[in-house]
Parts: sequence; structure tokens; C-alpha cells
Amino acid sequence: YDDAAVRLEKQLYSILLVIPLCSTKQGQEGPLWKNHLKILTVAQPPFNFPADGRHSANYGFVADFLGVMFKDENVTFEVSTLTSGGPEVGRSVDHAAGPGEYRELENELIAGRADVIAAPLTITWARMRIMRFSFPFMPANIVVAVKKPKDPGQKMPFRHLKELASLMAQNKLILGMMKGGATEEMLRESRYKMYSDIYREIMAKHNEGQPVLVENYHSGLHNVRNSSNFAFLGDEVSLAYLSTRPPCDVMIWGKPLNTAFYGLAFPLNVPRRFVDHVNQRILRMQQFGKMRRLKDKWWDNECIGSIAAPRH
Repeated sequence: YDDAAVRLEKQLYSILLVIPLCSTKQGQEGPLWKNHLKILTVAQPPFNFPADGRHSANYGFVADFLGVMFKDENVTFEVSTLTSGGPEVGRSVDHAAGPGEYRELENELIAGRADVIAAPLTITWARMRIMRFSFPFMPANIVVAVKKPKDPGQKMPFRHLKELASLMAQNKLILGMMKGGATEEMLRESRYKMYSDIYREIMAKHNEGQPVLVENYHSGLHNVRNSSNFAFLGDEVSLAYLSTRPPCDVMIWGKPLNTAFYGLAFPLNVPRRFVDHVNQRILRMQQFGKMRRLKDKWWDNECIGSIAAPRH
């Protein structure tokens, strides 16, 4: 976690200490919302992997996170994975989720066919108008992925983030991102000049026919691997996972462009006391290191020993 995330966690934990913890034990106050929750996620490692020979059901960070979240709670839940044909229990697909899946997640929640979205869903102003979010459970900062140099002394495509738009205008760098995702929304809606300049140059390259707007992260990293001057913008959590998997030929370079977070999402009519209870569980997991252990488990580095340039 970065410093901003740690500061926010401390602030939220202090705020939540004044909120009474509502019990879900039968015979006391009863269920805070529902006895059975329909939880929806997407097929995106390491958040959610399909069942295999060693696992009878989908597994990954989301399954472990929810298991800890609702441990000792008087509630049952089922987790469905959204596929191109809609949500299916215990089924996944072998690709990284794209913007279409996230729009479907939102639609399923709004239509009442899901109670909770547990996925790498960035908390944004636009989404907060149509759903309620829990407190953040993980940072979702936007970073840049580049091709890993074969030689530690090899020149990198840029030195500072403020150079990105200028290098793109000079055709010295091509910068891509996922079409319709939180990264595009942030760049498009921002009034910060560096962001708006980057967005303008990306769209200019798109209008020229360059493959800068992709459907998912795998497509973006494919472009990075096959071009020395192609870089890809995306959330740090997803790129940190994908860049530490074979063939170990991409890396995150530079500092994050922003500070953003993932949160659990609920319908707007969810009871306040249920969200308060979930928030307190999240903060307790962070306070006592359970979230850190889950992150270390699922974001382990399989590329240790390969050449990596330091962040700066």
C-alpha cells in the first residue's frame, strides 16, 4: 500500500470507532440485511480463478476475502462469476475482464439480481451516483507498464510522468489504456493539465488508427511486449500481478499518476447499518494485517531474479 492508502485507512478507522457494531447473531438484533447474499464478481486473476483439478470451485483473492469477511457471521452467500452470457455460479473464463463486464456488473446490481459486487471495481464519482460503496479494501492507483529492458543500463522510454504527453506528440512514445475503464474516465474528466494532455494525445493516436484503446489488460500488455516504444496505463494492482508472471518481460515504471481505491459495491437501497458493519470488518482486517497477508499470498512474485529497473 502507498502512504496515501495508509493515511486513509487510519482516518476511516478512527471515524468508524464511533459507529456501534451491529450483531448478526440470531436472538439479538437479527440479520443486518439478508440471510443469504448473492455476490457477483468477474473473471480476473488473482481476484478470481476458475475451478481446476485442485479446486472444486472458483478461487482467488475474492473467495479468501469474503471467507474472512463473513466468518462467524449469521449469513450465507454464493459467488457468481459474470461471463459474456451473464452471471454463472462457479464458472469463469480465461481472460482479463474488460469494460463490458464491469458495465454488466453495474447493471446486475441495479436490476436487483445481485446484492454485492466483490471485484476490482474502482470507486468513482459516476459509480457513486448509482450504487453505494464500502470503505476501500485495496488501492487502485493508475501506473504505467513498459517493456522490461534486457540490459539494466538500457534507456527507459521516459523519465518523468510529465513527459508522457510531449513524447506522444513527438511520436517517441505510444501510450495505451483500456477502453471505457476507470483510467479513461479519470483522464477524460480531469481538469488537471497533465491528465487532459495525456488523454488528448491518446485519442489523437486512436483517431490515427493506433491500437491505443484495448478491450482488456492482456491486449494492452501484448502491445507493450511487441513494441519498444509502447507503454500501457492501468491500475497498479492488476499490472503488478501481470508483470510478475512469466514471461517476466514487462514492468511498472515511474510513480502512480493518481490515488484511487477498490470498494465493495451495494445497491443504493442497502441498509446503512449493513454497510457500516462491512466497513468495520474491512478496517479490522486492515488493522490486524489480514488484508496484507491476503495480498502477499495472491500477489507473489514469480519473476524474482529477472532484470528490473527501479521505480523512481
